[in-house]
Amino acid sequence: LGLGVFFFPMMLLSAVILNAPLAANPLLAAPAIARTFRPYCGVLLLFASALALWHWTTAVGRFFGVFGNFLVRYATFYTYVLSMHALGLFYGRFEKEIGWLQDDPQ
Repeated sequence: LGLGVFFFPMMLLSAVILNAPLAANPLLAAPAIARTFRPYCGVLLLFASALALWHWTTAVGRFFGVFGNFLVRYATFYTYVLSMHALGLFYGRFEKEIGWLQDDPQ
């Protein structure tokens, strides 16, 4: 489970960038993670923070009725947007290090 959580953002990114569901392959993601390990850990930290925000709003939202329901839905949407934005910024900054769409293979 922990390894799946570790690989999930990079495999999601590979499936989106390469436009193929089969691109979500650990053999494709592992070298990219190895080349960008420290920044990737920052993205994982942001994903964990977004998940913590969602859990917090879910726990607190129960006490506020309709407003709490709105709060939970907004927090869920915000965590999705924040996570995808972080992945996009990560790919934009480290595109050459990741090396998926290079013209000449290394």
